Amino acid sequence: MTSPTISGNCLCGKIQYQVTGPPLTKVLCHCDHCRRATGSVFMANNFYKQSQLKIHTDNPPLQTYIDTKTDSGHTVRRSFCAHCGSHLFITNDSNPMLADGVIVTVGTMNLDPDTADWAPECEFYCKRRAGWMPGLEGTSKYQAMDPKHLPSPTIFQTQIAANFISFFAKSAINKTKKPTGWMTRLVAMISSSDASHKERGLSVLSASLALYATISGNTACAVAAREYYGVCLQRMRTRLYLLQKSPGTDCREEDVCMALMLAYYEIISITASDAYFQHVRGAEAFLRAMGADVCRDSQVHDLFCAIRLHMLYVSTITKVPSILASHAWTTLPFESTPKTTFDNIIDVVMQFSHLPSNNTLPNPTDILSTAISRLESIGQTLNSGESTLIPDNSETAVTVAFYSLAWLLISARTKNDTSVDRFALLHCNNILRAGAYLDDCRDGCGYIRMILPLRMVIELSPDTLQRESARYRLESWRVTRGLSGLCGVALACRR
Repeated sequence: MTSPTISGNCLCGKIQYQVTGPPLTKVLCHCDHCRRATGSVFMANNFYKQSQLKIHTDNPPLQTYIDTKTDSGHTVRRSFCAHCGSHLFITNDSNPMLADGVIVTVGTMNLDPDTADWAPECEFYCKRRAGWMPGLEGTSKYQAMDPKHLPSPTIFQTQIAANFISFFAKSAINKTKKPTGWMTRLVAMISSSDASHKERGLSVLSASLALYATISGNTACAVAAREYYGVCLQRMRTRLYLLQKSPGTDCREEDVCMALMLAYYEIISITASDAYFQHVRGAEAFLRAMGADVCRDSQVHDLFCAIRLHMLYVSTITKVPSILASHAWTTLPFESTPKTTFDNIIDVVMQFSHLPSNNTLPNPTDILSTAISRLESIGQTLNSGESTLIPDNSETAVTVAFYSLAWLLISARTKNDTSVDRFALLHCNNILRAGAYLDDCRDGCGYIRMILPLRMVIELSPDTLQRESARYRLESWRVTRGLSGLCGVALACRR
């Protein structure tokens, strides 16, 4: 079937063009700059991919005005005919959502006014709409430019998301031996035509663009990332409110992913000191609504494991236990997927990480006694030849670090004496060795996992040099690894 082709031209006819295929979206824009550019009270625009536009005129007399002080904060290139002044095209390279798009003014297109060939789908910047002009019936109306109704993800955005996934999903891919981790399914969220998936996909773009902006120093990407973050934050708050009011509200994997992606945004670019904790708790709430038995499914199980690890950080730092430490949540999700050594270590740490520290327990409690017994068994496995305490890959490094973290937390909850200090020094050294190994790996997941062990070295090591070494490692990752948010929060702790 032949794609529809529409021709167009400027007022004097010196510039002839055509667009092929349907527009990505059709918009009425009421922003001040579009009104001033047209001399009218709004501008009617079609959004296309640049590949859909072809200008037939050789050496067209196009001139471009660089519009820098727009309502959206992005730099816009407005192209017009130098002979008659007709406004024809708008591009917006500074907005990653529109990087390979072009806006064509509807008034220059050869459309039959007596047919419904063109009707707007939405109206942007309704806050600027003339008071005497009513909104059109049937359009979605937004006070500003709504990212949910911008064109489909560009090649640039898809690549940025792929780079984000490659950086943060490395450990998950290594663990499963194939690229099926939950992060590898995120690209489908941003490329989906389904409205709800596309909306949740903005959370992926917010985190992906934040990482790119942090590493490259691209201010435009940082602005876009924050804009998408704001849209998703509103969406998540609404979903959590509905869940609180109606506990039976249907929750899906995409809800959990959106909350976790907002947590990743905070890991990269902090907005508030407790925002990361709130997003992780939000992800836990969605997961809890889905149920522990659902996490037996392989596609949900790896997402559950990710949430569990983030909740371990939250519960350890805040001293508030997580529902994921309960018997149901440490057994049902693993009925179809056998626990790894790392999973068993996390089980142990989650059971007592919220208990008082700083040697406030005169004797080990039953929980600590059980934890010690389980760790001794795990230690035999680590030394049995199945794995080694000397890291040879990022997964082993993290496993060793958390094994030593568990012992470090136990030492902080028992009587203080010289032998306990020596024990703590040994395990702090194991954590620092694992951190040094990971420093040479490009493994964002490994870095995030290591933040808690390094943070606890800063808080619990009896040795000043060890505490400073851990602080140096986190500061290095904060500056060079794009983890300024969570590393900054970890560095704010005081012994």
